[in-house]
Formats: sequence, C-alpha cells, structure tokens
Amino acid sequence: MVFDRIVCGIDGSRESLEGLRQAIALRAPESRIVALTVCELSLASHAGFQAARAAAQLVEDARVRPFARLTAGEVSLEPTVQVLP
Repeated sequence: MVFDRIVCGIDGSRESLEGLRQAIALRAPESRIVALTVCELSLASHAGFQAARAAAQLVEDARVRPFARLTAGEVSLEPTVQVLP
C-alpha cells in the first residue's frame, strides 16, 4: 500500500523515528510527509530577560533534535520547518 500524504508525529524517540522510517517506506514517489513535533514556547517565559533567546533555542531544538538520532543517508527528505502560534 502506498500513500500520497502521511503525517507522522516525532519527538526524537526511537519509536517515533521508526514511525518516520515506516512512513518513508510507505510513501509514493511524489508524496508529502509531514513530520510533526511540538514546541511549547510558553516555557521561554520562565527565562525572564532571556525569554526571546530561550524561545529561539526551543524552536531550534524542535527543528533539529527529533532528527539527530537518524544516521546519515537514512532519510533523504528536504525538510520545511513551520512554526505555528
């Protein structure tokens, strides 16, 4: 079975990355995979004067950390990152 659109929640855990691997295996050649992670920007408010810097770090961690456990060449997707309010 092949899918045109797949949404896969990832958090950097072994299980979520296996889900992403399975999504890649089940996709059609021109399909779209949405790897979704959650970033709680409200946590940055606890950083006081450094809140903006903390928020930027949270976004960067959400962008990079879930994929950090994948090995080179394991996933050949071109990521697009969106931060939604």
